[in-house]
Amino acid sequence: MEKGSKDVEKGGNKSFTKSIISTVKNIKIGYGMDIYQMSTPPSLIAPYSSLTYISDSFAKNFEILLKANYIENDLERLLEIFKYITTIFIINNNASGKPIVPIVGETQRFNFSNKDEDGNQFNDSFHCAEHVQNSPYPLSISSTINKKEGIELVYNYAAKILFMGTYFRINIDEAETLIKFEKYNETYNITLPALYTRIFRGFSEYAGKLKIEPTKSNYYIDANIQSKPLIGGKFHYYEAFVCKKDTNEKVYKIYGQWDKEQHILNFQNYETDFFFKRPQHFYEKQLPAEILPTDSSLVWKGLINAHNCGNNKLKLKEKNKVDDDQKNIENQRKKENLDFKPVHFIKNKETDKWELKK
Repeated sequence: MEKGSKDVEKGGNKSFTKSIISTVKNIKIGYGMDIYQMSTPPSLIAPYSSLTYISDSFAKNFEILLKANYIENDLERLLEIFKYITTIFIINNNASGKPIVPIVGETQRFNFSNKDEDGNQFNDSFHCAEHVQNSPYPLSISSTINKKEGIELVYNYAAKILFMGTYFRINIDEAETLIKFEKYNETYNITLPALYTRIFRGFSEYAGKLKIEPTKSNYYIDANIQSKPLIGGKFHYYEAFVCKKDTNEKVYKIYGQWDKEQHILNFQNYETDFFFKRPQHFYEKQLPAEILPTDSSLVWKGLINAHNCGNNKLKLKEKNKVDDDQKNIENQRKKENLDFKPVHFIKNKETDKWELKK
């Protein structure tokens, strides 16, 4: 259980819960309504864009994927990739609100390096993300890549935050998550679980299906991340099965809490061993010499500063200022009959997939 989880479960974040209830009453949110782009009281706006959240999630333990590139055995490599996927989940139960919806054209670009717990350095990685549309649904595209090793993680998603009465559910629609290994000519298609914010219980959790399916290998992983029961149970507990594609035979069972120790059961001899524990991350960004004006840190600088000063009135003013500028730009495009063209990504006409510009 996370530090402080018992207190959170027992009492929740009372001020946050009161703000949510007040918001629901005032703007009459209906069951199943998508509130992702809905106006939000400043106290419920997190001081970061969803692009920042994505960037940190995928980059912080990227060294695990780089190590997987040296595993020749396809089953062992699949297990290493699964370890990496269990590290991308980030939950901050002290965060007071939902991430900011990025503006069209907002970007994140940086080189980064990782270091494992043994002190080995992993350099030459690069992350790029761009928000390419807000209508008919918000769509962000990202690529985390190490050209030297021939590894790329592609994550494209359209988010919806659905109000479900006693919780919010962040659905990732139109999602595409791929990990490509050039060395093995292998692509891993990944299904990720949804994120739930339990309003009256004061915590957030991932729950639902997690699947990793390679295009070539005969093995795949099918996992279920379980919701924390109202009484008892564990936070972030999952059970996963490693199976053969051709026969659906179960080879391994992996289980545990993704933020704590996890174990693996071998169905051949029914022996259980330690599998993985999320390592500390030693992740360092190297920002470009010239930061683009579309970078999240500059787009939302005024809002972030207002949040850090605890000034909600100024925070809302800064949010409205960015939103108004964005509306003016969109109206101008409509007048001139122009479509927005992403700066860093292009859609492959043959595959209909978004790709990082070379």
